[in-house]
Amino acid sequence: MSKRRRNRHSKPLVDRPEVRFTYEEIDPKVMCPYCLFESPLSHFKIILANGKESKRKKCPDCGTIMFQETLTREMSVKEFANWVFEYMPYGFWQKIDFQKFSKRLQEKGIAREFWDEYKRLKGTIAREPSYSEYMNQQGREYARKWNRGEGRE
Repeated sequence: MSKRRRNRHSKPLVDRPEVRFTYEEIDPKVMCPYCLFESPLSHFKIILANGKESKRKKCPDCGTIMFQETLTREMSVKEFANWVFEYMPYGFWQKIDFQKFSKRLQEKGIAREFWDEYKRLKGTIAREPSYSEYMNQQGREYARKWNRGEGRE
């Protein structure tokens, strides 16, 4: 005769308070930062070959793969413009369809604020000239001196 052990952690359903979750709490709506496509988080999941869900997510609209932290991060419009500006050297503008991005910014009513902040950030950063710009400048200065008769012997 086998004895069944009672699970000490199980409580009768009567003692448990009623808990209700909304759909938004279980599967929150998120927005792809690359194409501004909005959809529940479950639509972005990637299933691996072993059947498990990946920590990375893929946008169903633009196909860009990103980490869940990037997808679920809450940002204001200014923070988003700053994020785009900081991501620019890593190929942000090459990853997106600019027409779609611009159209969705306008549909959401944040285009003016986004572009104002982005242009402000772009104008405040002093950058070093690239090697080709440096060489062109050196060539112009050399030609200017040559035309004035300097540097000839």
